[in-house]
Amino acid sequence: MFLSFITASAKQSDYIIIVNGLFYKELPADIKNNSTPQDMNMFIIHTPNETKAVCLYAPSIVLAEESKQYVIPVEKVTEGEELLRRYNEQKEESKGIGFTMGAKKPLIKVGDKFPDFSATDITGSDGQMLILKGK
Repeated sequence: MFLSFITASAKQSDYIIIVNGLFYKELPADIKNNSTPQDMNMFIIHTPNETKAVCLYAPSIVLAEESKQYVIPVEKVTEGEELLRRYNEQKEESKGIGFTMGAKKPLIKVGDKFPDFSATDITGSDGQMLILKGK
């Protein structure tokens, strides 16, 4: 569920997604369709020229061969080398949002009211639950 929010937020501007050092235009299906890994770190990076990337790092993520066919070579990404440098820097410094999913059952059940929240998306805009209403 949370990973779907990443994709929805990122689509509002030109972006790239970096998963364990690999570049994608959208979140790979085998990640999008699975639960959030316990060891995932997420961070957003951008260059001085405002090239942006949503970054995911989790040693437990093993991408399927089907997902690997959609990898974008670093040289085909605007400022790809700089984004990769910044990605590796953030990854090594463990800066970002970490996730620990310890619940054995869902925190929200189908039909429950989703809790109010606010977040900042990749463009720097503040988002609230209202923008997702009905989606």
